[in-house]
Amino acid sequence: MMSKKEAIAEAKMIDDYAKEQKDDRGPQDLERQIAELKLRLTQLTGIEKMHKDMNGMLRQEVYDLKMKVHGQVKLETQINGQKSIIEELTKDNHRLSKEIDDLNKRLKA
Repeated sequence: MMSKKEAIAEAKMIDDYAKEQKDDRGPQDLERQIAELKLRLTQLTGIEKMHKDMNGMLRQEVYDLKMKVHGQVKLETQINGQKSIIEELTKDNHRLSKEIDDLNKRLKA
């Protein structure tokens, strides 16, 4: 008959041997391949979700930047229009100033 310590040691040895046998499955073991593929599928599903989320954020960022560019182009067009108005008003101002000078010269003469 075995003592309690010997029985515990024997049980531990049997458990260790069983664990080694389970882990000692070769690369051709179908259960192992299925388990590895399920793990990889879970990982890839997580990566796909992250990519979808990131893609959505990037699309929104691109849209926002396009809207900013559109606004900037609109402002630049408005600035160019105002510059041409200023140039026309400046020419008119010079023309009117010359007319006034000519009229003043006529009155003095």
